[in-house]
Amino acid sequence: MSSKFSMRVAATAAVCAMAVGVLAGTASARILSTSSLTLRVAFSEVRITGAFSNITCQFTLEGSLHSRRSITKVVGGLVGYVTSANLGTCAEGQATVLRETLPWHLRYGSFVGALPNITSVSLNVVGFALRTREIFGTCLLTSTSLEPVSLTALRETASSTFTTARLANAIRTTCGEGVNAGVTSSAGAVTVPSSATLITVTLI
Repeated sequence: MSSKFSMRVAATAAVCAMAVGVLAGTASARILSTSSLTLRVAFSEVRITGAFSNITCQFTLEGSLHSRRSITKVVGGLVGYVTSANLGTCAEGQATVLRETLPWHLRYGSFVGALPNITSVSLNVVGFALRTREIFGTCLLTSTSLEPVSLTALRETASSTFTTARLANAIRTTCGEGVNAGVTSSAGAVTVPSSATLITVTLI
């Protein structure tokens, strides 16, 4: 076998090995690893758009993850809980968190971006429950696995940290048959509870 032919075979084998390594690395990046087991998201506004009136209030939620290294990207998988939810000052309308329904489930939803450089992660909040005061009385809002509230956290790829998060979706209410309420929010800061420490998330 000539030396030139041997060199070409070696070069081809090296390229193939690199390609397999890249594919294997991408395929194995199926678990999210975070720097904290707990998180806090503070929203200056959460907006409830109902059939009869609108409600806008400050809102803070805190939660815990089952593990820092075992958030498997399986849609619907239980990854943690919302353990605390508090409504602050309301600019319009009135609402109350139904604390007896806590903890709410945090279930994996989806991610955006090309692995491993994801740009956002969405978790579904199941059990999110509020009582709102409408012009004719009160209504209950509760999210379910079929109609969850989506909590989407943006990820800065350069630092791997969560920057902000938003709530969104329409969930069922008791205001009337087939009546849904829209839930949206401002961009809320994502930090470790009781601190300004940002949370990093990587794929392993």
